[in-house]
Amino acid sequence: MENSLVQPWASDKKWEQFISEVIQLCEVSRKFIEYLDNVNKRMRIIHNSSVPIRNGIDHIKVLDIDKTLTTNENYNEIIKLMHEKEEFEPTCIDDLILCNVIQPVFLENMELPFSVTLY
Repeated sequence: MENSLVQPWASDKKWEQFISEVIQLCEVSRKFIEYLDNVNKRMRIIHNSSVPIRNGIDHIKVLDIDKTLTTNENYNEIIKLMHEKEEFEPTCIDDLILCNVIQPVFLENMELPFSVTLY
């Protein structure tokens, strides 16, 4: 873009503001490209590292859900899945969480006929 600014038409007074803004755009674009290059370099280092970026203990969230006497039908699929699993068998329920709900609220308000621990 900057190369076009040396064209004869660019010396006309009416193009001064446009030229100034093009130069600013080019500078911002260079800075953004530099930022993206740095992010890519850091991500390559992280992905190539044998040391995890997070350890499995300090960054884990645990939510204990107590058994309830009543259940909400929104949790029927989870209840069915859990009945099919062995006790203490880790199970991913991500696909069973309704897409039209706020996940933390859905999980915190779970009503199940058994106690569970969510990680």
